Amino acid sequence: MNLSRRLLAIGLAVSLAWVSMPFAVLGQERVDPPPTDESMKEQATRLDPKNSVAGRLEAIAWLNRHSEAHNAHLAIPALERCIRDDREARVRAYAIESLALIAGASPLDGAREKPEDSCPVVIIEAMLDEEEMVRQFADVYAGQFASYAPGSLDVLLRCAKSENVDVRADCVSHLARAGSKDERALEGIERAKKDESFAVRHNAHVAMFQATDDLAEHLAYLIRLQEDPDGVLGQVDPDSEVGRRELTIRNLACIGAAMSVVKWSDERPDDLAPALLGLLADPSPEMRRGAARLIGASAVKVDLALHDGKNSLEPPPVAAKAQQPPQRSNVAVRFEKLKAEDRLRELRDDDPDRTVRAAARMALGQLATVREKGPPR
Repeated sequence: MNLSRRLLAIGLAVSLAWVSMPFAVLGQERVDPPPTDESMKEQATRLDPKNSVAGRLEAIAWLNRHSEAHNAHLAIPALERCIRDDREARVRAYAIESLALIAGASPLDGAREKPEDSCPVVIIEAMLDEEEMVRQFADVYAGQFASYAPGSLDVLLRCAKSENVDVRADCVSHLARAGSKDERALEGIERAKKDESFAVRHNAHVAMFQATDDLAEHLAYLIRLQEDPDGVLGQVDPDSEVGRRELTIRNLACIGAAMSVVKWSDERPDDLAPALLGLLADPSPEMRRGAARLIGASAVKVDLALHDGKNSLEPPPVAAKAQQPPQRSNVAVRFEKLKAEDRLRELRDDDPDRTVRAAARMALGQLATVREKGPPR
């Protein structure tokens, strides 16, 4: 999931809860009888733009409550017309929610285990809507589907060329999921990696990893992000709204990078260990330094639930006190089998770059804290 969608999902979950309040008594659960075909069609007709905005929203709220009814599909044509043509942005946005739930998307609260059908094309088209609220709903709810209806890829490729930076930033993860085997999608993501906006570039790197699962390539990007955050960000005006936004996204991306490595250290040790060791031979001192730091840091088991959110892989004070001595992560076992310490000692003693030597020395110290036996060398 890209950064903007993760934040928007939280905001939409809150806003949708408030939207439903006028249609139910606060503190009570509203239970309606199963709808008949006639009642379903009646609510669909209330979506006619000739009716009031309040009436159309009430109809959508009713459809939401009955989104899993066997005859909910009868409202789909009316909802699709709302999404494409309704003059009121709120109606278009909440119609997206209703259509997504009827089509089988996982709700934002996670009540449904997995989507039942593909994301309708009309929701993907709404990512190009003129109103930000509608685009956000489309982006978030499209992300709740496991697949996309035919024709979605062509629309997403149009999104990738949008003049709106948010549209470009949001669409790349959908491109990865909708067209991971399609050269057009991969080319679109590759272009996005060179976008003028950091938000687009970062999401494109994440999307390419989703599409290819090339952990070594993605680690190289994450190391550049950690070791040279200003260089990866590029030239921005820190006093402008756009610049402040880019800086915020960059900082969140750095934290996310650290968290990802912590996760892989336990879930993908067989992939993470050789990838990091391979980067120790990279021509760039920055890359060797970053790989050495990650080897040392990822060897120590970290409980993400206790992490304090700092841009660091070091365990937080609470976790450190709870784990004495520090516990080894799964990847630490792989480092030992691959003789990572031998390679780090070579860097510590012989690397021409002072910062690489220092990083290797620190990594050796961290590995020593979780070694099962034997003194550090």
